[in-house]
Amino acid sequence: MKKLCLLLLLAGALCAPAAARSPKKAQAGAKPALQFRADSTFKILQLTDLHLPPEGVEVERAFARFRYLVEAEQPDLVVLTGDLVTAVPSGEMIVRLRDSLDVLGVPWVALYGNHDAERKLTRPEMSALYAAGSCSLNRLNAAGELADLELPVLGVGATDGAFYVYCMDSGDYARWDGKRYYASFQPEQVQWLRESVAARTGADGQVAPSLAFFHIPLPEYIDAWVTRDNPHRGSADTKVTEGIRGEDIACGPINTGMFAAMKEGGSVIGVSAGHDHDSDFIAVYFGIGLCYGRFSGTNNTYNHLPPGGRLFLLRQGVKGFETWIREGDGRVVRHVRFDGTTLSRAPKKGVMHGTWTTFE
Repeated sequence: MKKLCLLLLLAGALCAPAAARSPKKAQAGAKPALQFRADSTFKILQLTDLHLPPEGVEVERAFARFRYLVEAEQPDLVVLTGDLVTAVPSGEMIVRLRDSLDVLGVPWVALYGNHDAERKLTRPEMSALYAAGSCSLNRLNAAGELADLELPVLGVGATDGAFYVYCMDSGDYARWDGKRYYASFQPEQVQWLRESVAARTGADGQVAPSLAFFHIPLPEYIDAWVTRDNPHRGSADTKVTEGIRGEDIACGPINTGMFAAMKEGGSVIGVSAGHDHDSDFIAVYFGIGLCYGRFSGTNNTYNHLPPGGRLFLLRQGVKGFETWIREGDGRVVRHVRFDGTTLSRAPKKGVMHGTWTTFE
């Protein structure tokens, strides 16, 4: 029993925010709290489309890459945006993934993609495994599946959220007129986001900013890319995209209004999806940065970009965010700052991840 208690105490300490490993100690059994570091920064690592196979050299390379990205960037939160395990039996690989993340000692969240439920285990069965992680922030909803989350990031020395992170299940497939398509957000999810933002909007109309993560991109990704050079965006030298679109944007055919809810609520300043392995762009659309994470997976599925992860650096009280991609070989690419309107590139040399930077 003493050994068990010691292990639980160690797990709680490991999952404290990377800043100082100290703010907001969680009660026994509680999920670890998120908080800005003492220097007023908070960093998120997004991993997506792992497509972990049953075994082999690709699996070992993938796990080594995950560890490298966490150790190199020291994030305060890791978000895995779907299509995580393609192994059979998937339960064993989910447990390995969960335990490998817990050992790294950083709070994390797992989200589903369109392929996760295709490997024999039901969503409730998978959800129970992910939610059991000592550093997992996942919770179960009434159906026993992973719940949509609104995660507050506490301000320095504060007990209130200075920033929020939304982690949502974008579904897998939907049928319309007898044909199968990628899913769209459900109306109740759109309403949940509206109510969540409204509940923390002050009488003066001010609301803390937020980022949203999920697997399948919104239909607005198409418009954001197609109209990126449209004059209505601003002057000709206004930069509104960074990165590449290497394939068609594979979203659901029905627009259920999630982007409109984000825009009208005034909180969400950026979203990041996965799903499309060959795209890694960020495009500004009506003041919201629409991002793709970098493909993080293995060569048992299609990919033409070096695997890596997307980072987001937030600064308390500063509008916008800084984002870049770190590849598995250590290179940093696509490094930009989004100020709520436009993008500005960071210097190609001497990249600094703790300060806002602009290109000359």
